[in-house]
Amino acid sequence: MMDAVGELVRSQGYLFLTALLLGVALCFFYDIFRVLRRVVPHTLQAVTLEDFLFWILWTLAVMTMLDAMDRGVVRGFSLGAVFLGMLLYLLCFSRSVLTVLVFLARGVFKVFRTVFGILLAPVRKFVVFIRPIMRYNREKYRKKRLARRTDRMAARQRRKTEAGKRHGKADARHRKQKKEKEKTYGENRSG
Repeated sequence: MMDAVGELVRSQGYLFLTALLLGVALCFFYDIFRVLRRVVPHTLQAVTLEDFLFWILWTLAVMTMLDAMDRGVVRGFSLGAVFLGMLLYLLCFSRSVLTVLVFLARGVFKVFRTVFGILLAPVRKFVVFIRPIMRYNREKYRKKRLARRTDRMAARQRRKTEAGKRHGKADARHRKQKKEKEKTYGENRSG
């Protein structure tokens, strides 16, 4: 009997320690998000999305731990241990770990920027060489497009003028017929 109680206490102790370490690991993972926010500027939507993803990850990690350690039974002390691990990490280690990680991330980004700058130097020189040619072609295309638009507008105006002339002749014919009817039938009578 005493051995079964000892085994139960031992398993619950392992569960408590595992939950405590999981809280530390999750808080460290959140510090990685914080490092990325300090090194790469984020919008409010990106920060919200990252926080949402973190809490989904937190839920999955806690449920997986509880499933593996205690057959999926949710116990208050195990969730309290996760939060206690997070709190201990935040109070004891987070500031120094964050400082070191930000320093390392900035150094890594600086190295990547330098390497990509060296690798992209020929591309940049090609772009500098080709840009005036592209600008010339763009201006030439813009002039052609403007000329086509001007031609279309002139053609539209010609069609409108011709239609007006045709309608004008028809109107003149109509007025002449109206005057003849007025002479024949009288001034106020239309027929």
